[in-house]
Amino acid sequence: MGVIGTFCQVCGLPTQHDHYVPQPDGMLGIYRGGMPSQFTPVVAFGPEHAWLERALGLALLATRTPAVIRGRCSDGALEEPDGTPYPDGFVADGIDERAALHEACWRLAGEPASWDALAPAVRPHGLEAYQQQLFDFEALLADDAGWTLVDPDLDAPEGRRSRARIIGLLGLLGR
Repeated sequence: MGVIGTFCQVCGLPTQHDHYVPQPDGMLGIYRGGMPSQFTPVVAFGPEHAWLERALGLALLATRTPAVIRGRCSDGALEEPDGTPYPDGFVADGIDERAALHEACWRLAGEPASWDALAPAVRPHGLEAYQQQLFDFEALLADDAGWTLVDPDLDAPEGRRSRARIIGLLGLLGR
């Protein structure tokens, strides 16, 4: 079975907490968010990071129904609450049958009904260097960008900074 990290098409951050954890012997362990693990995550995930796992699959075209499906993203597939993959919920690393977004990013974008309606407004996120097979949280933290992981709905300095970044990526500042 392959490991696939999925990234939000608006902000570029992962839609899960899954990541590689460097081990003393040079090997990499895999931390899978929400599952028991023998590996300690690189990020001390707290409530301010839960938003990263609240993903949705947005229809590519406005004619597709339902326009939005919500669930946990696991190895490129959006899963229903019981863990069953949605029949048309494969998002791969970000776009396949649908476009992967965080619910928060979708809301900040005005809850568009399709990716084709949203895509022209989205600016480059600049996080490609961290988007490997799984997101490189360790490098992001080393680059002092841990604030990007904070819930943009939080009314705290890092939350407001995260929200401003996402709104800027949407080209909505000044509107």
